[in-house]
Amino acid sequence: MPNPTISPHPNRSNATRIRHLRGFLSPLFVCTCVALAAHAAAAQASVAPGGALIVSKADLPTPINQPPDANVQMMKHQDQDDQKRFDAVNNLRRQRITEEASQLLTLARDLQARLDKVGKDQVPAALIRDSEMIELLAHDVQQKMVLTVQ
Repeated sequence: MPNPTISPHPNRSNATRIRHLRGFLSPLFVCTCVALAAHAAAAQASVAPGGALIVSKADLPTPINQPPDANVQMMKHQDQDDQKRFDAVNNLRRQRITEEASQLLTLARDLQARLDKVGKDQVPAALIRDSEMIELLAHDVQQKMVLTVQ
């Protein structure tokens, strides 16, 4: 390491060295300022007067112009497929509930008509079995209405 007390140019005074240094730094400073001004002008050139970004000038990817991530796309498609599958199963469940409810209504009306014919004093065992079957079917329909599909 050179000794700081020994000058590289022993014949020059400090004032001469400072003038030499100023002569070297001044053009460097001017070049730096020009480069910064050119960079600022280029940055402003990529923005339209209304503040909108000019797409032809945008060279860096931003979240706006990047393609979507493959994993995000896959998860989105999977969620859509799951929703379609859920909707299909749910529609099938609703259809079965509707069919069983209409069957339940038909059986209940038939039982009511047979009870009206027989009378309320004597109820045959067959009508009691039919009423129990209607009750089981009603509970089954009720459980299917509560059931959720995951």
